[in-house]
Amino acid sequence: MGRRLPYLLLHVIAFWHVNALPASSDNVKDEPPAVYVSKGACPFEGCVYRDWIAKRNLSVYDRPDGTEIIDHLRRGERVHAITGEVHCRPMRVVATRDHPEPGSYEPTSPRIRKGQVYYLLHYMGEGQWRVWFRGTITLIEGRPPDAPRPAAKWWAKVKTPRGKTGWVIATDNFDGQDMLAQARPGDLAAAM
Repeated sequence: MGRRLPYLLLHVIAFWHVNALPASSDNVKDEPPAVYVSKGACPFEGCVYRDWIAKRNLSVYDRPDGTEIIDHLRRGERVHAITGEVHCRPMRVVATRDHPEPGSYEPTSPRIRKGQVYYLLHYMGEGQWRVWFRGTITLIEGRPPDAPRPAAKWWAKVKTPRGKTGWVIATDNFDGQDMLAQARPGDLAAAM
């Protein structure tokens, strides 16, 4: 009996280990997390991290979605934007066409065929969308007209005039985010 116990225990552990694994490793990667964080994203054409000017009073947090306020910005204060993240809730979509279409410059890799499921993450500019397809992040052109826009929150890491580094909601809160926009007063003098 004493010799059989370790042998039996080994079989029980092996049986448990095999049955605890997912049925297919492909299925694990088919769906993105409930909230996808796109690190380093700047979510529109012309988006740039540089000095920005606050359009309104804002709180600066210790981290994205944080609760600890580490500084406050006043309207008109200049910050240095370092990087950003887009936190989004992926939207399940069934492809209504192939991506890329034959002859297009669409950078999609791997190919997404009509009828396959992918997940919209967030807009990137110039009609490009970042998407999740079978565990791979890629870009596609256009969003199906009936597909709702995924919920997304753009956070930027900034350095305040008081030397503190923290996170702010970037969407519509700063001037100077768009390098393609008309120059702002003071930009020309600062560049010289």
